[in-house]
Amino acid sequence: MAVDRVEPVAAPVVARRAGRLAPFGNILVASDFEEDAGWALDRALQLCRRDGASLEVFHVLPTPHDDAVAARAESEAGRQLALARSAAASTLCGRGVDDGLLFVALARGAAYAQIADRAHHGRAELIVVGRHGERTFGELLIGSTAERVVRTGSTSVLVVAGPPTAPYRRPLVAVDGSASARLALELAARLCAASPQAEIDVVHVLTPTHAPIGGDLPLAPTAPRDVERRARAEVGAWLAELGLDVAWHLDVVEGDPRAQILATARARGSDLVAVGTHGRTGLRRALVGSVAEAVIRGAATDVLVARLPAAD
Repeated sequence: MAVDRVEPVAAPVVARRAGRLAPFGNILVASDFEEDAGWALDRALQLCRRDGASLEVFHVLPTPHDDAVAARAESEAGRQLALARSAAASTLCGRGVDDGLLFVALARGAAYAQIADRAHHGRAELIVVGRHGERTFGELLIGSTAERVVRTGSTSVLVVAGPPTAPYRRPLVAVDGSASARLALELAARLCAASPQAEIDVVHVLTPTHAPIGGDLPLAPTAPRDVERRARAEVGAWLAELGLDVAWHLDVVEGDPRAQILATARARGSDLVAVGTHGRTGLRRALVGSVAEAVIRGAATDVLVARLPAAD
């Protein structure tokens, strides 16, 4: 695998809101040279300009079955990576960053596995990847590359659905009391740190509860209000720990989490949806599905999937 280095360029001075939010460090952009991969690179470059993060543009070639075809594919991939590197270096030019800001790399194998492995061993804090608009029959059965990276990797993933016209200003964060939901809130706040007027919407979804068969006991009418109070206190405590004084709004809704998160994002005009993932596998995942993957498939905007590395 060949890795090329680009000369360092200058980092910006960033004005931050009060708080202890750390800048992003290592970011891996997975590129297949399609249009949405260009959007992913543009979004990652926004973060690099702001935080001085190191950036790696990574492309995975399929395992070759013919040497001549493989050689042509590798040559074309090298050309495309050189173009991506040149465009990125031009965008960052004159902003003074440390040596090692920008890399390009090439590998062979299953794309999702190579991306997840590269991010893990390269200690990337975030994978940025495009979401293909049209899904093949195979993707409908086993998921797109983005979904499979989310499913199998140990790194948080930002799935970019469109060209980035501005920093995020109105993220929606789904919370359920878990550590991965807290990480989703933190990462969403960091992604929109460049927008002083940003507001964070938070949604907690109650799964419908039914009385036992044959029973006639009504649901406790105060349960949703109790949940709302707990969620409000929890989110407030998380933001206080992060040292953030940011406007935020909480919705507590009942229904299927996948449908309700998407509906709330539409209603709130969200420009980013952030969810945590618990990394379920096997039969349980097959039966209940993945909220994160369903949101990636159904959201009209970018999706951030937060994953705790220790969970893997």
